[in-house]
Amino acid sequence: MKLSILQSIHSAKGSKQRMQANYKQAQNEIQKWHQIAVLAMKKGREDLAREALTRKYNQQQSADDLKNQLEQLTTGMHSLKSDLSFIERTIAQIKAEAGLSHNWV
Repeated sequence: MKLSILQSIHSAKGSKQRMQANYKQAQNEIQKWHQIAVLAMKKGREDLAREALTRKYNQQQSADDLKNQLEQLTTGMHSLKSDLSFIERTIAQIKAEAGLSHNWV
């Protein structure tokens, strides 16, 4: 059980790192599309500005989804760490109680 939780925590850490990288990339894309929209407006190309803002909006939706997934993953990791801590405390308590019962015999 403890090994399974440790493996889950390790796997979640890897997933979190990948998601954070993807989120950062999405944030960069949002900035890029914003800059393109501003430049297009300065050049009088409202059609291109609209397209850039549409792409920015779509990228923002993706970034928001990634952020929600990251928050859920972080919550899950905290829960796994809490479970692991509980298991370790319980094992230590059982070992301590077993050691005390042997002293009485």
